[in-house]
Amino acid sequence: MPNENSLFLNLNEVSSWAAILAMALAVSIVLSPSKRSGQSLNFRGPAAAVALIVLLGATFRIFFASDLIADEQVWHRRGMEAAGLVQEGTFETLGSFGKDGYPYFIGVIYLLVGPVPLVVLLLNAPIYSLLTAYVGKLTYLLLEGSFEKDAAWLAAKIAAWGTALSPSFIFWAPRMLRETLCVMLIVVLLYYSAKFISTRQYSHLLVATLPAVALVSVRATIGLGVVLGVLAGLAVVKTSENQSRFLRIITAAPLLLAAFAGEWLYLDANIGISAESSSRVRDSNQANASSGYEMDDSSANTGLDILAYALRAIAGPFPFEWSAQPVMLLAMQEGALWLIIAVCAIWALKLTRKDQTSFNIALLLSIVAIALILMFGYRVSNY
Repeated sequence: MPNENSLFLNLNEVSSWAAILAMALAVSIVLSPSKRSGQSLNFRGPAAAVALIVLLGATFRIFFASDLIADEQVWHRRGMEAAGLVQEGTFETLGSFGKDGYPYFIGVIYLLVGPVPLVVLLLNAPIYSLLTAYVGKLTYLLLEGSFEKDAAWLAAKIAAWGTALSPSFIFWAPRMLRETLCVMLIVVLLYYSAKFISTRQYSHLLVATLPAVALVSVRATIGLGVVLGVLAGLAVVKTSENQSRFLRIITAAPLLLAAFAGEWLYLDANIGISAESSSRVRDSNQANASSGYEMDDSSANTGLDILAYALRAIAGPFPFEWSAQPVMLLAMQEGALWLIIAVCAIWALKLTRKDQTSFNIALLLSIVAIALILMFGYRVSNY
């Protein structure tokens, strides 16, 4: 009999198996190609690969790690609480500020199919597939104005396959965690924001509000940084359309500072982001994550500290932090991949100058990337 922390709780219920079949249908829909300007953007290959990765990961856990691990147990308990609250028609905060979206997401699923953690885990298959497809679509949208169509399509396929075969996603996707969902929401938000820049159709902004709200509800600290970065980027593009590119760049600086200040005040009012509280969060992260890097003075919280954390988010782990711990080895692989991606991105950004729309999209993505790195640098302290 599965214990109370097993992936297979209540798997004997008919609704649970119906949900698994429905997810298989959802994956097949995600794998269908999309059209743009008469050309098929077919990302079925990488999308099918990630669905298979999640399935194989779940199979591995069936035989070797069938119990819920660490945070999975927390999300399962909070999902059960959320299911009860939804059933009663009441809503309240569950756990820490800015994380309620994921428990309520789990809670709704539990109401529909029963409290079966395996169903939530398998939902990462269509979520991961969507992430892969939207990375490809965003890449094509960014480059189609500056590159030849075939070259842009090749870059989009490489981006999609790179996402599909990312070591971190492969490692984390077969788990009942919010990370894959968060990244997917970020990419979908960026895609529809970029579509607005490309087409100037406000319907795309309306669609973009859906992943924006969901992201903030699932992970507020990071979500607010991304959303404010998108707003700042759109403002820069919109208010300086007929100005020089240099003016656009210098316009971005005060907008980013204003957005960061507004987010700071909001988060400080809700969770406290003073030097002392943030140091406690980082200390807790280091104490509870074997991948956490060592620091000489965790109580410090100066601008230089934030810069150091931001550099770790971009290029870490550094050689002096390397160790043989499994999660650190994973972080080392990811760090090497991101450095390669950064070099390719810088090269590609230079080419976007040939097309105004591509340049505007690249500017938006750059502003959001800076905002995201700053949020990681301020609040995250392990790999």
